Amino acid sequence: MNNDTTQKTSQILDTCAAWESGRLGRDDAYTVETDAQEAAAIDEALGLQTISIRLPSTMIEDVKAIARVHDVGYQPLIRDVLARWISAEKKFAKAGVGNAVNQITSRAAKTP
Repeated sequence: MNNDTTQKTSQILDTCAAWESGRLGRDDAYTVETDAQEAAAIDEALGLQTISIRLPSTMIEDVKAIARVHDVGYQPLIRDVLARWISAEKKFAKAGVGNAVNQITSRAAKTP
């Protein structure tokens, strides 16, 4: 392999790590703000719904700090935590543990 090919191969192999570390993809010079219509289409395609919830300020600050450690936004982190909790609760419901989740699961099964 010549030097040029080696350099290109190295760049390709390093690309994933560069995206993950933020060396690539996080420069504001290459971003464009999404308009409201496009944002709504993305939310719909992903099945996302905006909600409003009041949480203690200290809890929000803690979540933001944890999100920074994991290099993610705090809202996606909250979404992930809720998804994990719901998944675990559904597993408990299937095992016959937990009355509230059994109600949710049976209600969801009746919904068309």
